Amino acid sequence: MKSAHVFSIKFLGFVFILSGVLKSFHIAAFSIELAEYGEFLLGIWVILHNNLIAILLCSIEILLGIYAFFSYQKSLPSLCVFILSVLFLLLTGINYLYLPPNERINNCGCFGELIVLTPKYSFYKSILLMGISVISLKNIHSPPSESFLLNRYLFYTFILCLIPPIYSFYFYDIMRNSLYTFLFIMLITFILGISYRLVNLRTSNFN
Repeated sequence: MKSAHVFSIKFLGFVFILSGVLKSFHIAAFSIELAEYGEFLLGIWVILHNNLIAILLCSIEILLGIYAFFSYQKSLPSLCVFILSVLFLLLTGINYLYLPPNERINNCGCFGELIVLTPKYSFYKSILLMGISVISLKNIHSPPSESFLLNRYLFYTFILCLIPPIYSFYFYDIMRNSLYTFLFIMLITFILGISYRLVNLRTSNFN
């Protein structure tokens, strides 16, 4: 059972990192999709602040993915991933099951512009991730530690995770070529490497 827990939380961590990175690659397109969710589901506040929400959401996804993948024994990252999975399931479920076909958001934006999912498969994907996130919670016995939210390594990692979507926001339309893609990949590689070290520092200092 423990091996299933380890696999599930690492798999979810990988998916969240991938999702956040792919959305960050063209953050402006994701912010437009967020505005569509605001129009049909979430309210005008999402439309008014779609760029900021897009940047923060991608950063949080990458952050949670990093802590889930590199520090799978922690209960709070698993719980946060579970909560986000519930939110995604609700949004994709409402979009697929309750909205008329002509009003559905055709691309959920789950994996940016590079992997396009229809409302049907986006909903199925959310069900799958929800099931895996439940497994990831099974072997959690210790309550979430408040130090996780308060330690400086988490803050440093979050700042790093803000860089890709901000880079995309300012440079995608200016560069928009192979150089942009190369620099984006190098940036992600650097951030994951530094974040791995920060997670290890956090683990050694707080356990």
